[in-house]
Amino acid sequence: MNKIVVTFAIISLTFFSCSMSASAANPQDDEPLTGTVIGRINVNGWKRYNDHSMVSISRFPNNISEFGKLESQVSNTPQGAVTMMIIAISMLRKDEDFGSECIAEIASSAKGTSVSLMRSIAAYEYYPRLFYKGATADNSYAPFSPTRVDVYADKNSYAVNGQLTLYVRAGGEKTNIPVVVRKVGNTYKVTDFSHLALHSPNGHR
Repeated sequence: MNKIVVTFAIISLTFFSCSMSASAANPQDDEPLTGTVIGRINVNGWKRYNDHSMVSISRFPNNISEFGKLESQVSNTPQGAVTMMIIAISMLRKDEDFGSECIAEIASSAKGTSVSLMRSIAAYEYYPRLFYKGATADNSYAPFSPTRVDVYADKNSYAVNGQLTLYVRAGGEKTNIPVVVRKVGNTYKVTDFSHLALHSPNGHR
């Protein structure tokens, strides 16, 4: 009888410890959800020192309502919209239905497909982590904390019909990957994310 009691106590303690560890692994889920835009990208034409910005988020959204809340904080800037697209791909990896909702929110009627993004997710364990600041092959694509995305502009960013072509970089490389955005009302939306899909194990395009 004593052996049964001791065994039950050990099992209970083990289960409790595992539960505590699981909850401790995701403390950020209960933190306030905030997005911060650092630096400025000039939207009226290229200017030196106004061609690089960083967007930081406190944690990832847990549902489409939170995604919309985060979008409202940062997508009044074009770099914020680019960042929300990267976040939407992260949500697609986590849950296809949720991620598809996020993509529909930030990039409805855009050039690019969820199918191509899902292929990249299936093919590359580190996708889309490699788009976040600090993620490189040398550290197995582990991004910095808090989560940040660097966004760049150049002299060719302003060439198309009121649309703005901005760039992210993958895995710490200096190759610019374009994402096209357009202002809709008071916020920016993505109109082309097709280049974010990875096509080759030896390259990011």
